[in-house]
Amino acid sequence: GLNRAFFYAGADSLISSLWRVSDVASAITMKRFYRYLAEGYGRAAALRRAQLLVKEFFDHPAYWAPFKLIGARQ
Repeated sequence: GLNRAFFYAGADSLISSLWRVSDVASAITMKRFYRYLAEGYGRAAALRRAQLLVKEFFDHPAYWAPFKLIGARQ
């Protein structure tokens, strides 16, 4: 699939969604993810923290659980 194309192009990790995601929830998740990366968290920890934050506002997993981190560097 598309994920494999990114790895062939040289990406060492990738965040992708498992289903269609709310624009607002996606924006909050990605903004916080990159903020946590800038603060020094690893990729997996930054995504987890961002998802937990979104979960505080949107209780249903459809909003906070669609993203997955795959790859060697997490």
